[in-house]
Amino acid sequence: MSEFRFHTLHFTFSDLSTGKFWDKLLVGLEFRQRIESMGDTFKEMKNDLDSEKITMEKIWSKREKQMHRIIQNTAGMYGDLTGLGATYLL
Repeated sequence: MSEFRFHTLHFTFSDLSTGKFWDKLLVGLEFRQRIESMGDTFKEMKNDLDSEKITMEKIWSKREKQMHRIIQNTAGMYGDLTGLGATYLL
């Protein structure tokens, strides 16, 4: 009888024609474990991505505040120099 191995499961060609192959594959423990593993991996990736996103948003917020302070200080210095009549420096 002709036989082959599909992963760790053992089937004959007659199993394929009668549908036993699909029954064993889709209802079996190995199939369920693979689906659960895929779901767990997806959840882990999603959590990692969300965590990275929060971290990057904090970094960007800090940088935006720093840039805003630089602009304020530059404008303040310009105003001070203009007030002193030092327009020739500008």
